[in-house]
Amino acid sequence: DTYDSTIDTKGFSVALGKEVMRNLYAGARYRLDFVSEDYEYDSNFVYNPALGEKYESQDYTSSSITPYLNYDNTDDYYFPREGYRAGVSAEYAGIGGDSKYVKPSAYLKYFYSLEDLTELDWVLRLKTQMKTLIDNGQINQGDSLYLGGPKTLRGYKSYAFPANETGYKTDPYKNLWANSAEMSFPLIPSAKMRWGLFYDYGMIGQDTFNDIERSGAGALLEWISPMGPLQLIFSRALDDEPGDDTSSFEFSLGASF
Repeated sequence: DTYDSTIDTKGFSVALGKEVMRNLYAGARYRLDFVSEDYEYDSNFVYNPALGEKYESQDYTSSSITPYLNYDNTDDYYFPREGYRAGVSAEYAGIGGDSKYVKPSAYLKYFYSLEDLTELDWVLRLKTQMKTLIDNGQINQGDSLYLGGPKTLRGYKSYAFPANETGYKTDPYKNLWANSAEMSFPLIPSAKMRWGLFYDYGMIGQDTFNDIERSGAGALLEWISPMGPLQLIFSRALDDEPGDDTSSFEFSLGASF
């Protein structure tokens, strides 16, 4: 590697919301982040201006508000077996701070129990999510969209894409689309434990959605613990290429499908 990068973020968020009609919720979330980016270059790195600008260490502040609209008619909060969850939002950064962008996003989740067909407690889960990033004056490195990890693409580490080992700045990635399919099976119902099989497919790009396309599959264990939903994810990248940052095991707390 030509350089090491570390991005530290400290901050908080607060949200207010209300059910405006049956199963439909509206609200807004405010977030304030203090970001520190640190770049250390290898002694063999020789800066060549012809290749562009190199990353420089910097500190900046991101202050944003995100109005959202969510719909949820599922039959259970933690382990839904029937119903839909859908939502749209638009994060606006520029209420003070240094980052200035708009980040619209949308998602749809579908849950279907096969119990009526199979007499078994099998649940099909489908999810699709899409995000875009619109420059409104200043997009910093940490504001870029990223693909990888439990929330978007299992089998690859969080923030695996875009990868940049050259040390020279590239345009932020502004388009992301991620999809997941799972089949969930009971394990120990009395302990609220289940297991499942999954397949993920995602893409990310600068001006289009498909500059990078990857997929992964695997198995998971999930448990509603006293601390919240817990997942152990055993995954494998299906179409990784040399240099991809893959992952065979991940741990997720506080988030479910």
